[in-house]
Amino acid sequence: MSATRDWYGRDWKILRTQLVKLCLLHCEKLLSVLKDSHYRGEEFIQFIDAVREDIFNRTIEDKLGLWENCLPLMSNVSKLELELKKEKKTLRGQIKRNGKEISPVQAFAQILNQFFELSRRQFVADDLGVSSNKVKTWERLDKISRQLCKDKNVTNRCHEYHFEELANHVKSNYSHDKNLPRRANTVMRYFYLFSKDCIQFIDDFTSTENKISLQETRNIFENIGMKELAHCLKDLNEEECQIIDLFFNLGLSKLIYRTVDDYLAKHDITMNQLHAKRDVVIDKLRRSLELKMEARQWG
Repeated sequence: MSATRDWYGRDWKILRTQLVKLCLLHCEKLLSVLKDSHYRGEEFIQFIDAVREDIFNRTIEDKLGLWENCLPLMSNVSKLELELKKEKKTLRGQIKRNGKEISPVQAFAQILNQFFELSRRQFVADDLGVSSNKVKTWERLDKISRQLCKDKNVTNRCHEYHFEELANHVKSNYSHDKNLPRRANTVMRYFYLFSKDCIQFIDDFTSTENKISLQETRNIFENIGMKELAHCLKDLNEEECQIIDLFFNLGLSKLIYRTVDDYLAKHDITMNQLHAKRDVVIDKLRRSLELKMEARQWG
């Protein structure tokens, strides 16, 4: 998903621009029938088929992985067709905007831009298991956060101090907007769900700290049989099993959290507090394993 996150986030404008340009290469016949009021739907299907085939052909030779992210955006094209029907007058050049005439191609490009924007937002929402409105709220919060960091010369956004400051900034400057979060914990949840910096921070063993903990545990595991390890794991309580599963995905606990963010939200704690809990459990497991090792050595 990391590459997809890039193309649908940081590099989204590049992807969208290229996709709109590709669509415009195949739109002449479709615009012609829309302009002459002879639209029957066949031309739209032909247009979509041509675009999908073009995307597929480009995907084969694409080393950057750009075009493979375009096909999912073409899944719900019925919405695009409905929008074209609604904007027939605009597509015929019969409506002016800001006193200026808009050519059919310009109008079509604007409709495509909007369609791909909504498709991209829905695709990200489906991937994360959230609503598209939540994605939209994050995008606005992200923009406010970046400007706040720029004004205050802050480089690390994935920090409790920034979450608190951002929440206060929203309360003071966006009091009319009920969609934006106003509590630091809620802001934090948005960041750990959407922010690339925070996602990298909590991703399994991505940080140096996690790698060390994992390597230390693996070193212990290598010197003891799975039977002894199983006994040590059985000594953990349910809460400890949940924490182990968050970082090691061993399937020990009865209640499985889909993401670290879900656990943080449920228990209303910060990432630093979760790390402290994890370290306590790892230390307990390490001591138990060492005792097993000593017992086997002297047994």
